Amino acid sequence: MVHNYTVPSPARRLDPLAVAVLQSWHAPSVQPRTLAARGAPGVNKQEFTGILCTLDEPSDKPPGGAQGRRVVLPSAVVRTKLASLVNMPLNASQDLTDHDRHTVVGVVQDAWIAGPRLMIAGLLYDKNEGPLVARMQANTSQLGLSYEISSCVVADEAAPVWELRDFEFTGCSALLRSHAAYQSSAIEAAAAQR
Repeated sequence: MVHNYTVPSPARRLDPLAVAVLQSWHAPSVQPRTLAARGAPGVNKQEFTGILCTLDEPSDKPPGGAQGRRVVLPSAVVRTKLASLVNMPLNASQDLTDHDRHTVVGVVQDAWIAGPRLMIAGLLYDKNEGPLVARMQANTSQLGLSYEISSCVVADEAAPVWELRDFEFTGCSALLRSHAAYQSSAIEAAAAQR
């Protein structure tokens, strides 16, 4: 059967109850609802910067998913992936010891290479995740960062240290530096403004 939506369909007899229901749907009996955002300007916009990892050197510990191997991210490969890191989520677990992709505490807005370091900057959601962001701010001197990647291409999977030839950034996590693969990683969040 072919449908032509430009011409009206042939008239059909509708049940009187169905007609009454249809008319009630089309006749607004109450004022339409509106959604109003609450909060002052700047809410959920707490700035952060950080060192995500060191490039061209093996990680200090094996990252999760690396099958117990330390990993090298070549700066030449990372340089081609910088734009893909922008707008990726920043997550954190409640105890700051691991990744928790379900608890997004911010967003990466910029990524760049400074010497041997991969740097990121973005915003923390200090309203949506207030207690967790406050915990992060209170422990900034102990915090590090960890990247999340997928679609990895390893130069030699038998090697004791994996060098990645290609990958895709899928996000990053703020966690205690003692739990991070790169001990030189760090995050600096602006102090809470109350």
